[in-house]
Amino acid sequence: MNIALCDDDKDIIKQVTGYIRRFSEEDHDVSCKVFSSAEDVISFYNSNGNKFDVLIIDIELKNINGVELALRIRERDELIAIFFMTSHTEYAMQCFRPRPMDFWVKPLSYDVLKDGFLRVERIMRQNNKYVEIYADKEKIKLRYNDIIYIERQGRKTVVYALSGKYRTNRSLSEFARELDPARFVRIYQSHIINLGRIKSITDSKVSLSGMKEDFTVGRTYMENLQKRYIRYKEDGIS
Repeated sequence: MNIALCDDDKDIIKQVTGYIRRFSEEDHDVSCKVFSSAEDVISFYNSNGNKFDVLIIDIELKNINGVELALRIRERDELIAIFFMTSHTEYAMQCFRPRPMDFWVKPLSYDVLKDGFLRVERIMRQNNKYVEIYADKEKIKLRYNDIIYIERQGRKTVVYALSGKYRTNRSLSEFARELDPARFVRIYQSHIINLGRIKSITDSKVSLSGMKEDFTVGRTYMENLQKRYIRYKEDGIS
């Protein structure tokens, strides 16, 4: 797990890096790079691309604050787990736009950090799972993380993924049985979506990252979608 920590308080940096070192000593593979400003993080991304699995940000950074930094990073990296830190709980409502994994109130305890990191590890393991399909007479492995949604179109099923669009003879019901229900959910007779790709849910629609149009959720599917998404966000995929 590659971690970026951005805070301009030396005492907080010392505390959090100490916690990360302790987590590593409990047999977890982690590394950490420290930044003292949002500008440094952005500069690193401009030069090196997406290198981190976790971004821990102090909300009250100078010049570019933590929320603005998180929004910029989220535009580049849909998958990074973002944790906000602050001494002021009134900032909490501003922090939801970049879709953070959690909001940590200072002083931060080791147990809170450890719980957050364990959730990230579960998600990373889930992302490495894959499904095999035959498309255009070719056997293809698609990682869960690559799949956006799956749609039944006539006699074919189409898998829409970051890597492309794949037509297969497998039925949507077969996909529903095989895919992990902690990660995928049916929202209509003809659609299965990746819970990890959800941007927002309204009364009858769901918005997915990377897709311009929203998807209609069937009335009989909405309650299950909401429950499953809440569990996905709370448990970090159990």
